[in-house]
Amino acid sequence: TFIVHLKQTQNYIKKSFRFAFLLLFPLAFVISASSQELLALVYGLDYSFAGSLALSALVFAASFYSLFLLMTTLLSASGNPVKSFIISLIVLIFVFLTGFYLIPLHGIFGMAIAMFVSLLVGCLIAGFSILKKFRVLFDAVALLKILVVSIILYVISRLIPFTGFWLVLEYFILFIVALILLFLIKELTLQDILLIKKMCNFKKIL
Repeated sequence: TFIVHLKQTQNYIKKSFRFAFLLLFPLAFVISASSQELLALVYGLDYSFAGSLALSALVFAASFYSLFLLMTTLLSASGNPVKSFIISLIVLIFVFLTGFYLIPLHGIFGMAIAMFVSLLVGCLIAGFSILKKFRVLFDAVALLKILVVSIILYVISRLIPFTGFWLVLEYFILFIVALILLFLIKELTLQDILLIKKMCNFKKIL
């Protein structure tokens, strides 16, 4: 029936956002916290100071870009490709306008901010469209839990910075800490891990 189909779709949408939040936000906060050390490791100290702010903004812009892609894909799959195109066009216009103003003032950091703001606007518009059509978007409690874990990871990374190749060890430690915290707050379950493992096995078969 229609109600059963709607419930299944709502459940799929909530799960999609939950997995996206689990992947994107902890990673974004950790990279933002260690942006200077990461740039120093990859490009050397000469670029670490100038580019760290831009990288911090870009990593969050990339996260919202991923969420924006998820939302427009959901809209297109639900029979609204024109709406997805219009929203994408609005984002492109916002990027042009904000970039035109911010890039001359702040350079690459201004471009990163322009991307972040434009994609945030796009996510708000697309999210409202999904909410209006399906009467669901994401689990606010799950998002709050994931944000709390992400902020904890950010604070740890800022308080105990690693430099050079030790940064790789820091990322591994923070990954383990994230898993433990997410398990403790029951935002990551064995069922999730089995699902991810199943998906990986499917890709190997392909």
